[in-house]
Amino acid sequence: MPTEARHILDRVNEISFNATLICELQAMDLVSDLAKEGIRAGERRLKHIKVHMVEDEVLMSSLGFSSKLNTSWEFLEYLFNHGRTRADAWLATHGGSIGERWTFDVRSLD
Repeated sequence: MPTEARHILDRVNEISFNATLICELQAMDLVSDLAKEGIRAGERRLKHIKVHMVEDEVLMSSLGFSSKLNTSWEFLEYLFNHGRTRADAWLATHGGSIGERWTFDVRSLD
């Protein structure tokens, strides 16, 4: 629970970003469901899309406020390498789902 003004503002920004992202993902899910049912938007056919998410909540929650401003090459390289490792692990688990189905439940996000 943040108690300092900077940390509170950081949390407000995180919640605002997440709320917008979740709304957009839910809209994509809805359009995808409509596309599966063959519903059209005027003359245009809706597309059934598949969305995937590679994440690392443990790492992201461990990074402090200052990490958002950290542009050092070492830190960016650390994030890149960590992301590559997470992506490899994700592909090993979910690679067969690419182009087939969503690999997370957008309706469970909050």
